[in-house]
Amino acid sequence: MRKITFVLWLLCVVSATPCLAGQDGVPALDHVFVIVMENRSYDQIIGNHKAPFINRVAREYNLATEYTAVTNPSLPNYLAVIAGQFFGVSHNYPPDWDGASGIHNSIPPLDAHTIADQLVASGRTWKSYNESLPPSGAHGVNVNPGGADGDLYAVKHNPFAYFASIQKSSDQMANIVSETQLGDDLHNGKVPNLAFIVPDQCHDMHGTRGPCAHYTDDQLIAAGDEKVRSLVGMITAWPDWNKKKNIIAIIWDEGDYRQPDNHIPAIIMTSYGTRGVQDRTPYNHYSFLKTIEAGFGLDYLAHANDPATKTMQPMVEAAKQ
Repeated sequence: MRKITFVLWLLCVVSATPCLAGQDGVPALDHVFVIVMENRSYDQIIGNHKAPFINRVAREYNLATEYTAVTNPSLPNYLAVIAGQFFGVSHNYPPDWDGASGIHNSIPPLDAHTIADQLVASGRTWKSYNESLPPSGAHGVNVNPGGADGDLYAVKHNPFAYFASIQKSSDQMANIVSETQLGDDLHNGKVPNLAFIVPDQCHDMHGTRGPCAHYTDDQLIAAGDEKVRSLVGMITAWPDWNKKKNIIAIIWDEGDYRQPDNHIPAIIMTSYGTRGVQDRTPYNHYSFLKTIEAGFGLDYLAHANDPATKTMQPMVEAAKQ
């Protein structure tokens, strides 16, 4: 596989354009949109009438019925989605920006590759769209920013902020943007190959901060469902949605901490492929990362490369003729 990947990479360099090369049952993908929700177990979402839009796309598109997070709490799961491992992290501490923040219990910059590094090396693009990101940007934000808006951005939900290769690169840091930029990028045709989209703490179904701090579970789920509906509507209205091989993935970081099995929903919408799949294969965040990497013809990072880790092929394969 590495020899094949090297040859494809060499062809890309010679042609000076990104190459598409799917593998392991995953077709070559043009764009992947990942919407990450928070702290809801499978049974809290699937079949819940408070999440009508999510349940509709789960029926009409493709649903993984045996998908699990890899650990608790939030941060290590986010790290696993983009890096294939969680580095022994067992808490939600902030990043130690540039190794010099001096904040107690902060996490030193992680010296490891992420899918962001892989995409850049292959000539592709990525962005992390973070709702309620402070106007000053991501750099140096170690805690919720406070203020009248009610602490809605949380750095623990922005995994790219924890890696040395991104912290040290102004070009890479410029890819961590406000979620409001997604609409502009879709309108202007500047859509990255990977769009990692994180709603804020009033719209991610967790709701631990700000004006939604006292919402009931039903209200939080309904607010998150409406947010997903808005995002999916925006993406599928993009003129290139049906012209290329694109997917929208709706995943949760972890399950409700009161349910130890960490069973969570994972829904994949494709612009091109089979629909109505109810996939009972056991998957997790490493499987999801492997699927994205396969679609972009990349090597597999860390546990995504484990022999037992499967791509989510039935949910993303092209429709059979």
